[in-house]
This record gives sequence, structure tokens and C-alpha cells, in this order.
Amino acid sequence: MRAIGAIFVFLGILSGSLSAHILRATLGAEELIIFDRAVLYLLVHGVALLALSAKSDLSSWNIRILLLGLVIFVTGLISRAVLGAGTISAIAPFGGTLLLIGWAWTSISEIRRWRVDNER
Repeated sequence: MRAIGAIFVFLGILSGSLSAHILRATLGAEELIIFDRAVLYLLVHGVALLALSAKSDLSSWNIRILLLGLVIFVTGLISRAVLGAGTISAIAPFGGTLLLIGWAWTSISEIRRWRVDNER
């Protein structure tokens, strides 16, 4: 999972530099905000996955849901920024919902793990 987290951070940095140096000349202000939001989600979730890799593995369903949600959400945002509304961008809310489910599940799992560890 560390490798996947590192890949998301790499993609976030790459996308951020594209936004700052190339897309700024071609996209409008609103599209840049949407694109930069996708960059933010890549970076934040990449770092979070790096942190989670110490306790979880990729076979955990909550992690799989997080990964799927992130890919769908970011793909939807980037397609909306670059291609416009009405494209594949309609999938972004589904990805966001998966992210919420994945983080809620991860939170519950970590609380349960903490309780078990502290009952000993």
C-alpha cells in the first residue's frame, strides 16, 4: 500500500505542476479550481495511505473502497476541468460517496482496534 500512496503523491505533484505551468494558460479560473481540487485530493489521500500502510494492508475492504473512491472522484474532477461538464465527470459524486464510506469504515475499524488493544 505504501507504493500506491507514493504513486498518488507523485501524481498529485505532477498534476499540480501541470496546473501551474501548462493548464493555467488553457483552462478558465473555475476549471483550474476544479483541477486543483483533484490535485489536493491526490496529495492528501496519498499521504494518508502512506500513514495507513503501517497498520493496514491492501486486502482490507475499507482500503479498497478508499482507493476506488479516490480514483473515481479524481477522474471525475479532472475530466470536468479538462473536458467540461456532462462528460465522465458525472461519476465524481459516486467516487466522493465511496471516499466517505471508506473513511467511515476506516475510522470504525481503528476505534475497534484501539478498544481491543486497550482492553488487554
